[in-house]
Amino acid sequence: ETVFSMVKRKFGGSLRSKLLIAQTNEILCKCIAHNLSVLVAAIYEIGLAPHFWQPASEGVVAPS
Repeated sequence: ETVFSMVKRKFGGSLRSKLLIAQTNEILCKCIAHNLSVLVAAIYEIGLAPHFWQPASEGVVAPS
């Protein structure tokens, strides 16, 4: 219930789409956006410095 409340507060309680498949996609997009925003908030709250990729070293060829 808490997550539903957070999503409704952040993105609104209604859907703009009319078709059922479009409504499903809209809900899934809202869930992804909510999860990303919670993740970013947690990263800043804890003070982490995530490294998502490593810089390429000299002489190492990246796979193509």
